Amino acid sequence: MRRQKFELFLPLFFIVLTPQLLHADKHADNKRAEDLDAQYKTAMSKHDIEQATNYICDAAKLDPKKYEKKCAGAQKYAADQLLAYDGLIGTGKFEMDHKDYAGAVRDLSKIYFGPHRDEAQHILQEATYLLAHPQEIVDSTQALNAARLAYDRGDLAAAATSAKAVRVNTLQPAAQQILTNVRIYEETIQLGDSYMQSKNYAAAQQKYKFAMVIAANGPGNPAGKLQQITTLMAASNQSAQPPAEDKATAKNEKKPEPQTAADTALKIKTALAEAHAAESKQDTQAALSAFEQVLALNPRQPDALAGKQKILDNAQKAPQELESDLTAGIRSYYQSQFAEANDKISLYLNAGGTRRKGVAYFYLGATFATETLFSAPQSTEEQTLRQRALQQFQHAKCERYRPIERLLSPKVLAIWNASTC
Repeated sequence: MRRQKFELFLPLFFIVLTPQLLHADKHADNKRAEDLDAQYKTAMSKHDIEQATNYICDAAKLDPKKYEKKCAGAQKYAADQLLAYDGLIGTGKFEMDHKDYAGAVRDLSKIYFGPHRDEAQHILQEATYLLAHPQEIVDSTQALNAARLAYDRGDLAAAATSAKAVRVNTLQPAAQQILTNVRIYEETIQLGDSYMQSKNYAAAQQKYKFAMVIAANGPGNPAGKLQQITTLMAASNQSAQPPAEDKATAKNEKKPEPQTAADTALKIKTALAEAHAAESKQDTQAALSAFEQVLALNPRQPDALAGKQKILDNAQKAPQELESDLTAGIRSYYQSQFAEANDKISLYLNAGGTRRKGVAYFYLGATFATETLFSAPQSTEEQTLRQRALQQFQHAKCERYRPIERLLSPKVLAIWNASTC
């Protein structure tokens, strides 16, 4: 009988208790929403608008009637601020370029969140430092001007010494370009001299011509050595002329047969095998070289394209080794070896090179820009190369790199001027 009475009153107990539980849950939600509102106000006072918006909109989920309008207002304010930041970052960069460091600090310090914040903080630190060290700006500017004057008169040793004295980050790209040119010039002259000693006059001639492209009046007298090579090669050709009967015999000799498709397929197969064998030994440089041999024979060979991309994507090198890759890529660019330049510079960027990203982006863009000269005007190929050049130049400008414009070809300079960050 007692059990029956208990079972009779049990549903009534839950009918009475359930409203109390619901009231308790509602009270907890209200308390949580009030806490989030307090956090929203604190975040707003610290200009942490993004986090503040998250707080108040979380509160609106708990109590829409009280906080929904406040959430909408916070979201609109955040969106308006992001639009304003788009203008402030551009203004701040312009002020930095024109040495208005106080203006850059004023404008960039207003960017509290969003996609421009990290870049703004980086430039802001530099502007603040330069404001506190005005003499360093004067010294670095004088050093860069001295480096440029020394370079123009062909005193590359003095140019390098002055360029190394540049300490201000905004002037570093121009200083690094001078140092890179000097280093490549010296290496090229050394190679030319080595070829001269071994009587490889054609190779020496190429190196000396390249050196004169970098600095026509540089040390080592490349112009004089080119004249000497011309004389030596003329004398060599004269002594190598065969007698008349030998000429007739040579004329009647069969020319070598052109390479067949089967020969090409065999070479591709062999090079791919070498590439995969090098990969298994973790010799990425040899593998990359083998893949390049395949692509020289067939630029669209899928295994070579995939293998090369895999190496570029996974490459992990020491910073010093990456710098060597970048220098080699720039050297290849000046030697008009654009495929090699593209590979080396792309490897530097894809493998995590950071110290001279602006330089790398610029020379990769210059590679594409120069290649447009070899494409039919207004063709799809030319338009694609131009677009790639613009993209790389945009990255270079966003890294705040500035080349020495008088050293650029008119074509490269035109595309560079058309790019924006």
